[in-house]
Amino acid sequence: MRSFAASSGSPVAVVDAPLGPEEARKALIRGSISRAFELGARVLGLQARTLLRLF
Repeated sequence: MRSFAASSGSPVAVVDAPLGPEEARKALIRGSISRAFELGARVLGLQARTLLRLF
C-alpha cells in the first residue's frame, strides 16, 4: 500500500486490491464519512467529488 498527500493535505491510502467489508468498516470507524466515500470512490475508479455530487 502506498500513500500520498491529497489536495486536502491529508494522506490518502492507495490500495491495489478492492476494499472488502472489513476494510470499509474500519475506514468508517477511523475516519469521517467523507473519507469513506473517498476510499469507495477510489475503488470504483471515480473521483470523490463526482460520487459526492450524486448525493
